[in-house]
Amino acid sequence: MDALIEVKELNVSIKERKLLNNVAFRIYPSQRVYIVGENGSGKSTLLEILAGFNDEKSGDITRKKGLKIGYLIQDSSEWFLAPTVIEDTAFSLLAEKIDPKIAAQKALKPLEMLNIANLK
Repeated sequence: MDALIEVKELNVSIKERKLLNNVAFRIYPSQRVYIVGENGSGKSTLLEILAGFNDEKSGDITRKKGLKIGYLIQDSSEWFLAPTVIEDTAFSLLAEKIDPKIAAQKALKPLEMLNIANLK
């Protein structure tokens, strides 16, 4: 089975502080991955890099062709796309000109999978 994402020798430093040091992993279809660590340890930075919002790194990241990665930021005051979670989650679908009703239905599925549909 091919990996959806493969990360090799990922290194990230902010100023002189090393956040990620030689990180390597693979994520396969149907796998659930949890990223756990102390505040400031690089969890959000890793997600930003995987989603393509941050390229301040060294190392290799290989994504399966056609793979799309969604990312909701932790602090909504840092980046505001839409007034509600469901609209924010549906943003990329709407940008692809998908009918808003269909986009809302599709956007609800990951929220339900994460048991956070009540936040929509």
